[in-house]
Amino acid sequence: MARPFTEEDRLIACSALMALLFAVAGIGIGWWLGSSIIVFDGLYSLISLGLSLLSLVAGRYVRVDDDPKFPFGRSIVQPITLVFKYLAIFLLCTLSIVAGVQTLLAGGRELNYLHALVYAGVVSLLCLGAWRFLVARTRPQHSALLLAEQHEWWVDTGLSLMLALGFGLALALVWLGQPTLARYVDPLMLVVAATYFLRIPLAGLLSSGREVLGLEVVGALEQEVRAEVEAIVQAWGFRKYFLRLQKVGSTVYLEVDFVVQDASSRLTIAEQDRIRAELLARIGHHPYQWWYTVAFTADEQWAR
Repeated sequence: MARPFTEEDRLIACSALMALLFAVAGIGIGWWLGSSIIVFDGLYSLISLGLSLLSLVAGRYVRVDDDPKFPFGRSIVQPITLVFKYLAIFLLCTLSIVAGVQTLLAGGRELNYLHALVYAGVVSLLCLGAWRFLVARTRPQHSALLLAEQHEWWVDTGLSLMLALGFGLALALVWLGQPTLARYVDPLMLVVAATYFLRIPLAGLLSSGREVLGLEVVGALEQEVRAEVEAIVQAWGFRKYFLRLQKVGSTVYLEVDFVVQDASSRLTIAEQDRIRAELLARIGHHPYQWWYTVAFTADEQWAR
């Protein structure tokens, strides 16, 4: 049975509602002004809306009570959801680059730069406010889905600021008697913005793809866990150890096999549990759900 809405669910739902408002405003005003970059901004918000709702559904699905059909939990749903999110953003950026280049080759586009500047300035402040709202309410126990929401609003803030600067430049060019050059500002901004933001879905796809494929954890988390495991090896005089670490969504799967000195070594059940508790106490401060397995053997073949 699904659990009641959590604080994270409400924050994602709030983000989705804000994205809807920005999408309607961006697409409508962009179409009215004839600005491709503002339409791009609105479409980005619209995609964020659909993906925020997908994140909300995915987050609740993962937290469904234990189901015998999923003996290792449903955490895999979270990175799969992120893969879809980043694929959609990647597609939007790619199509926008193509459209921007076509407009540049056709001689640019003329529009009301003053109205566009006012719109971009207001949206910049609103996007920054949405980002600060989510950051202030995010807690360590929240999942990567909410962090992705924050990232989207931060990206939209940067895009809106770039629009304000670009339309300000176009307005200056018109005042300086260079309206022909000003026509290229809107499509050029579209190409630059879409090209720059391509790195975000690419990086996200690499990170989420690693989790979907079940690749080992690398980086600071792996180094810290390994250091704590080695400290226990030294303290208890074990011969060696084998560590397996994998992150899937908000769950980290940890398996440690300690190889004792020889077959004559005896560890009581109480001592084994003490070691398990000690290791978990050392690493449990991380904001993850731990799928935790610690085993002991005198025969190395059972640990490999």
